[in-house]
Amino acid sequence: MKRTVLIAVTSAALAVAARQDEVAPTEPQWWKGNTHTHTLWSDGLSAPELVVDWYRAHDYDFLVLSDHNHMQTEERWFTVGDDRLQPEHVDELKSNFGDRAVELRDWNGHPQMRLQTLTELQLRFARPGEFLLIPGEEITCNYRRKTESGFHDHPIHVNAINLATTIPPRGGDSPADLMNAIVRDVNEHASTHQRSVLSHVNHPIENAALSAQDIASLTGDRFFEIHNGLRSCPSQAEGDDPSIEDWWDEANTIRCEEPARPLLYGIASDDAHRIDGEPEVQAGRAWIVVRSPSLDAASLIEAMRKGDYYASTGVDLEDIQVTREAYTVDVQEREGVKHRVKFFGLRQGETEVQILMEGARDPAVYTWRGDEVWVRAKVITDRPHLNPQHADEVERAWTQPFRRPAASTDGSEEPGSAMPVEGSDGD
Repeated sequence: MKRTVLIAVTSAALAVAARQDEVAPTEPQWWKGNTHTHTLWSDGLSAPELVVDWYRAHDYDFLVLSDHNHMQTEERWFTVGDDRLQPEHVDELKSNFGDRAVELRDWNGHPQMRLQTLTELQLRFARPGEFLLIPGEEITCNYRRKTESGFHDHPIHVNAINLATTIPPRGGDSPADLMNAIVRDVNEHASTHQRSVLSHVNHPIENAALSAQDIASLTGDRFFEIHNGLRSCPSQAEGDDPSIEDWWDEANTIRCEEPARPLLYGIASDDAHRIDGEPEVQAGRAWIVVRSPSLDAASLIEAMRKGDYYASTGVDLEDIQVTREAYTVDVQEREGVKHRVKFFGLRQGETEVQILMEGARDPAVYTWRGDEVWVRAKVITDRPHLNPQHADEVERAWTQPFRRPAASTDGSEEPGSAMPVEGSDGD
């Protein structure tokens, strides 16, 4: 019986994918999504259908299930009675989705539940133009470094978005070498399968896995997490340690020593391992919002490569424009909420990133002076985060760093310079 179900579901996958690609392009609009999410398929604490249902119910437009070294494609059974799957959890699934949606079996005297595959989840939840499930994987490796006190493991984790198949973990000669080797594997996968694939380095600050210099060495892609919702991965500075934003700026400053290298872009994710209960690893802490003409993986990835997106922990933006004259950030106003916009940047001849301008005017407009190497913006509100990573956290948003767009030979702006496109650095 279950074999028949799986074969039918696999056959239906092509119809799901085709249906999602049939969305006609429209005027670009903002799509909210999370690219780093876990379920019972790896170390998540909830069944995949509960996770997907949570994000769809909370107004997300797209979601990547990025389980560790898994892509929810094979047949897998989970023991009922495990700490993460109790009988009451099975009852919740039956209540939410119906008895027939839950497949159980007895295995050597122990009840087991079959985990829903990505294809089944797409059939249940995906809707063209409304909600998109993108296949993904957190490629999970550990670099073991020998120290005076013994061996120390450094987690080198890279999310790969829109994969065709699972990419296996691998080794490397150093944390930076391992990071770049994984990204090369992702790029080879994209070439082999002729599809748009994006990779981003996850929680680089966790357990001192990587340094700003390591992040600066990233080749083959340009994305890494500047905010991760786990409390073990704080995005704000602790004591004398630099924040991940400091690393972001330092890494881009290093990269600008070679003008042809593209700037690094920042991702925010909640890295959700559970959707309710204990808040330590809860969904809804951080996300990205991408401007794209349609809700499909290729269009979203193309927009992200242009930097036409922002990272957020609660702030909504109306618009971002980068022209030869100005860098403009238009914040969506909320009654009773105050905000400030800070423009950070590096000037020619300088080695330290500065706050170039800040204020509460909306829209916030930074006029290029002409000596900027790059500029990015950050929005800070006085509204407490509804699900904070740490005490006193307020809602924030980050836009991407840009160089001033070049003028064309006749003195006008290049077409499409409202969101300039940089070199690829091998991606």
